[in-house]
Amino acid sequence: MFKGFSVGKERSPVELFQYDDYTIFFGEPTIRNIMVLKSMLRCYELALGLKLNFSKSSFRGVGVKRNTLEFFVNILNCMLMSFPFVYLGLSMGANPRLVETWKSLLKKVDRRLAKWKHRVLSMAGRVCLFNSILSSIFLFYVSFFKMPSKVIKEVVRKQRKFL
Repeated sequence: MFKGFSVGKERSPVELFQYDDYTIFFGEPTIRNIMVLKSMLRCYELALGLKLNFSKSSFRGVGVKRNTLEFFVNILNCMLMSFPFVYLGLSMGANPRLVETWKSLLKKVDRRLAKWKHRVLSMAGRVCLFNSILSSIFLFYVSFFKMPSKVIKEVVRKQRKFL
């Protein structure tokens, strides 16, 4: 009953994206879809005996008038989401070509490195930390977005300084 959002040349429907305890629904901005979504979430609560915290949930429509969004938010009893937002540590809706978008990643790496600076690590220990932690952080981000060359240079500078 939930009408998803069609994407691509083949107009393939996308209804939801789930990871861990995060769920994003993609659908047409209609009152019928909102009522179906509310019903699905209520059925989920009843079937599993869980209580969803709608005050922690967010709603956002793209290309939908503000008053319509506020009406839907009132029905769902949740917050109105603003762009950009963070999902699984990734900034969604931000422009990945801007260096500003990557500042949170660089700060995250700096925090990790600050914890390790006070430890006496051998070269093998540094390489192990580098391969297991630092490389995986960057690989996670670049698997979703293309990193600007200025940010790549900063990342390499931090990595070299650490080693």
